[in-house]
Amino acid sequence: MTLKTTGLLGIALLALTACGEDEGTNTSTPDTEQAEDDSDAQDGTGSEPAETDEEATSDENDDDDSEEAPGIEEIHEDLWESSLNQESVSISADVLLSAIGEGSEALEQGSDGEGDDDEVIQVEISGDMDGDGYTYTMADGVIDLLVFSDVALQSADSVVAEYEGYQDAEQGASPEELREAVEAEGDWVDITSLAAQFETPRGFIENFRASMMASSDGEDLSDWDAQGEVDTHDGEDVWVYSEEGNEESLEIIVRADFSEPVLMEIRANNAGQETSVTFTSWNESDAPDRPADETIISEEEFQGIEDSMF
Repeated sequence: MTLKTTGLLGIALLALTACGEDEGTNTSTPDTEQAEDDSDAQDGTGSEPAETDEEATSDENDDDDSEEAPGIEEIHEDLWESSLNQESVSISADVLLSAIGEGSEALEQGSDGEGDDDEVIQVEISGDMDGDGYTYTMADGVIDLLVFSDVALQSADSVVAEYEGYQDAEQGASPEELREAVEAEGDWVDITSLAAQFETPRGFIENFRASMMASSDGEDLSDWDAQGEVDTHDGEDVWVYSEEGNEESLEIIVRADFSEPVLMEIRANNAGQETSVTFTSWNESDAPDRPADETIISEEEFQGIEDSMF
């Protein structure tokens, strides 16, 4: 099962960058002409007030600069680099069922039991950026994994739920029979041979960026004609970059920190279909506890269960 979470967001970006216009705006303050005034010089009223006005204007401009969001082209490299340099994160993505690709049939049971390509499901990845201790869940636990550097585990509940999504009523054991057989042996099934299919938090961000660039013919965020503004998001100061075009819209929320601007949220709307990805708990997302060995069913043991039941 390979996750393709960023397809719709990439399409939104492509639509917006393709129709964006370079307006070449200039926000610099025009120079003010200064004229000599002999009468002001004589009565001493010209020089001091003029200097005070200039200082006030300079202070106002400094305040304005500090309150303005930098252009996305100014921070786009630091944005990705800073996000990838963190130690841990929690990622929550709402994506189309059709974007999941292979294996989506098993996830249909995780919502309302009926297949619908327009249905949005949730993907959550949380823990160590490089994959040495993170959780990976999809569709309210239909896929429920613990992944470490040397082992990947799937919960017994998830094994049964995934089987139920695939199961043919006329073939093999029932989900209840499978649950009984699995839970008699342990709580987790070793699926380390499949670990490469599941993105680490770092892999998700890297693939996310690559997907956006692929969908926009290689253009990065520096080519995005987005409006930036200062705002607050979940109690943090942020920079919000957004653009709308036809039936598409895209919004990227970045932590307002010139030294470490990291991703906070990305929202896209494509013809009324909304998807989003949120990034929280940067450097505060704890790795999951490793289950005791006696609760883990090895791949060989699970293969024995399958052989005896099917």
